[in-house]
Amino acid sequence: MRFKTSAKKIMCIRTTYVPGADGVPGRGVDKTIVSVDLWSTSVPEDVKDLLDEAEQQQLQAFLDERQQRSEKLMTGYALEKLAKNLETATKALDNPEILGRELTQAEIVAIWRGLDAMRLKMKRAGYLRPKTSAGEGGK
Repeated sequence: MRFKTSAKKIMCIRTTYVPGADGVPGRGVDKTIVSVDLWSTSVPEDVKDLLDEAEQQQLQAFLDERQQRSEKLMTGYALEKLAKNLETATKALDNPEILGRELTQAEIVAIWRGLDAMRLKMKRAGYLRPKTSAGEGGK
């Protein structure tokens, strides 16, 4: 089983051998068995009926690997953009009209928890808070 991705789908392609006639060598013929949504994380039930056990395992392994790569990319992207997002959020706090409403208590709690968790993770990872020079602000 081979897998080919398109803009919105993952195509499951099965190659079958077609023997040749009169001494002519046979050839492999590809046939798309089923398409799965590009963002699927598990083999859908209706697809399981069309694939044998080995093909289901292959598809699940393909989906798992794809999910791991996606998470790795998104995690790296989130960390790369964190400083800019914090800067933008700070501007929103300076100018409440940007948000257009008050933060809910749940949002306030979530933000503080996230900041505390990030501070702790940064410290544990060895990224200590840099000392600020005079005129820079901070603590």
